[in-house]
Amino acid sequence: MGEHAVTASVGETEKSPAAGLRRQLSRAELLRYSLLAAAGVLPYLNTLWNGFVYDDQYQVVQNPFLRSFHFLGTIFTTSAWAFQVRHGTVTYYRPLMSFAYLLIYQAFGPIPYAFHLLNLLLHCAVVLLFYLITRRVFGSEALAWISVALFALHPIHTEVVAWVADVPDLQMTVSLLLTFWFYLNLIEGAGHRNWNYAAAYGSYALALLSKEPAVMFPGVLLLYVLLRFSPGEKRALKKSLAYQLPVWLLAGFYAFARFFLLPGIIPNAYRANMTAREIGMSAVSLFGAYMAKLVWPANLAAFYPFQATSSAADPRFLAGAAWTCALGISLVWFWRVRRRAALAIVWLVLLLLPVLDAKAMASNVFAERYLYLPSIGFC
Repeated sequence: MGEHAVTASVGETEKSPAAGLRRQLSRAELLRYSLLAAAGVLPYLNTLWNGFVYDDQYQVVQNPFLRSFHFLGTIFTTSAWAFQVRHGTVTYYRPLMSFAYLLIYQAFGPIPYAFHLLNLLLHCAVVLLFYLITRRVFGSEALAWISVALFALHPIHTEVVAWVADVPDLQMTVSLLLTFWFYLNLIEGAGHRNWNYAAAYGSYALALLSKEPAVMFPGVLLLYVLLRFSPGEKRALKKSLAYQLPVWLLAGFYAFARFFLLPGIIPNAYRANMTAREIGMSAVSLFGAYMAKLVWPANLAAFYPFQATSSAADPRFLAGAAWTCALGISLVWFWRVRRRAALAIVWLVLLLLPVLDAKAMASNVFAERYLYLPSIGFC
């Protein structure tokens, strides 16, 4: 009798409306994430059969550091191109890039397919994380879908996904989105606090080891908190700011190590003859050019010639100034009306700032790949 009662009870539970709803939700979630993965993968699926081009030949095919794990320590203590005789002119510190190359090279050899697959998987991860964060921050399923569709299908991302040498942008973006997700867990009290601590700060450390613009991300977190909490929510504001302290310390240590502890990778001034006026005006012009590419991604190219801006009458400067004013006005309006929406502008501008200094940029002053991370704010 008791056994029959238990069996009946279990059967009723499995057939209950709540159980059916859970199954429906599980199927809906599976379909949702499958569609998101398809949006990230399908537009770039043909890149898997591409070969190595441009810097891929130096960074992968001709890179002796990938031949053995013996070079692992060297990868983390020298510049990205330290294996080249001319490495003194290139001061990038991106050990996570070389480490990923090392793992793939040791597992598959110099096969382009494996390296392109890594880019594709990382881009897919970015699409999924972008969707989850947008839905969480703004509380809108529709907005999350529209934003992620625009990001996944935007042509400006072609260079990053299709080019093996651009894996640092993908690694940095995945790491920063994970940092933001686990930081949200901390300030919202979701999940295990110690795990969120380790995951948030560990992800940010990986971002710093991926590419230099990650050093700007603490500013995004700071402004997000100021946008999220009103002046009356002092306790929540202080607690959220306290959670940021390790991120700021990591950024500070990274900057210190970059300049003082790791010889040979101090950033160069590639255009030392540029005046302060030209640097400032060129930054405005570059900002306008980047915004134009986001709005109308036509005539895309691997290389764009650069000419410094020195006149306020230059159409490039005027366009950049117009964009600056428009975004400034929008930021003020969002700050007053819908504060969290201002995060999009903050994300776009802050994470684009490092590539607006033409004096410090290498041969490609303007490049489409520099828009990958900032474009999340645009989308």
